Amino acid sequence: MRSVEAATAVIHSVARVRRMFTLGLVAVGFLWLFVIPTFEVWQRYSQARLEAEIRLGLVADRISSFIAANLDIWEFEEVRLPAVVAGVLRGGTNPPSRLAFVDQGGRVNEFPVRGQRGRFNLRLEDTVTDGRLPVGRVVMEVPLDEALQPALLSGAIGLGSVALLLLLARMVGRRALDRSLAVIEDTTGSLARRIQELEEARRELAAHSAHLNMATQDITHVALLTTHHLREPLRTILSYSQLLVRWHETGAEGDEAAGYVGFLKTGVIRMQTQLKALSSYLALRERPLAPAPLALEDAFKVAGQRLDNGVAVEWGDLPVVTADAEMAADLLADLLAHAARYRRSEAAPVVRVQARTVKDAWEIRLADNGLPLAERDPERMFHLLVHAEGGAMSAGLGSARLMAFLLGGALWAEDGEAGQGAVLCFTLPRPAG
Repeated sequence: MRSVEAATAVIHSVARVRRMFTLGLVAVGFLWLFVIPTFEVWQRYSQARLEAEIRLGLVADRISSFIAANLDIWEFEEVRLPAVVAGVLRGGTNPPSRLAFVDQGGRVNEFPVRGQRGRFNLRLEDTVTDGRLPVGRVVMEVPLDEALQPALLSGAIGLGSVALLLLLARMVGRRALDRSLAVIEDTTGSLARRIQELEEARRELAAHSAHLNMATQDITHVALLTTHHLREPLRTILSYSQLLVRWHETGAEGDEAAGYVGFLKTGVIRMQTQLKALSSYLALRERPLAPAPLALEDAFKVAGQRLDNGVAVEWGDLPVVTADAEMAADLLADLLAHAARYRRSEAAPVVRVQARTVKDAWEIRLADNGLPLAERDPERMFHLLVHAEGGAMSAGLGSARLMAFLLGGALWAEDGEAGQGAVLCFTLPRPAG
């Protein structure tokens, strides 16, 4: 899962790189499309304005000088004013479209000019004096179309170039990034499938490992029975058989033979009991199972009918589990029999049942009021057979643990509350859906 998350992070990183690349192209386009043309327009405008201001200043100076030299008669010499500024109007890259002298009385004297009025015009004014006092002003209008046309043309060309560049760059970049994303997504999908396969293999391995552990326990139980438990009744049978033979050979009389035969019968019965327990344990794996939704309350009722040990079972709301009904009843019967076997002499055995959810399973807890867990030999209580009072053997919880495993759960024991009694816990799968 971490690998899938890392691959997803890579895809998001590539997407961020693509967005950053697009933003970078937009920034370059904005610089080329707006900043550079604006700078060029401003530069040409400043140049045209400077030229117009210089020409207007010369015109104002010429007229002021003429008026100062002809102070008495200048008002009658208006016809000579165009000739006074004619030299200033010649030449230049941007001739004015209008030039006029406006006196203090508001009379306007237009000068002939070569420039044509355009869509963009610059209007400038300058004061004319007689050497001391203002006598009027000069008004000049300069067309800016020719000055701005190269910048506008450059901007239009830049606009087309940037748009084309952005389109090509985005197409090429998107294709390359899309191919990279496709490769990454394919790799991520393959990696996710591989991780899923590995996860399934891990679960299968865990299941095989659990079966192997249970098989190891089976071998342990068999080895323990054959090497220890079965040898004890065999020794009894052998010893008393030898005593019976000796008694017969000596021709003795009395009731000793009956005692020897009684011991032989006891040994045979113990051996039969142990062999039966072993046979039943090994047969559990061969039982056909039919897992189905099962009301746990019904399983407790069936288990109680199979026992006659006076165990009182108390339960509240019990869930529906997925289990083989027959094996579940056998499991509960073994657990209730265990509670009856370790009852306290001064109290009737009582088992309180509770259920709670744990992930995808139900955890069933059987708390009894018998002997504490420490007095039940917790290290050996899950063996197939355990030692009872008087050296006899009684059934342990080995079969119950195997049945819980075959039903898809597990079985374990916990201390009871305040050290009183014990709690046998097992899990069963919850019904699907």
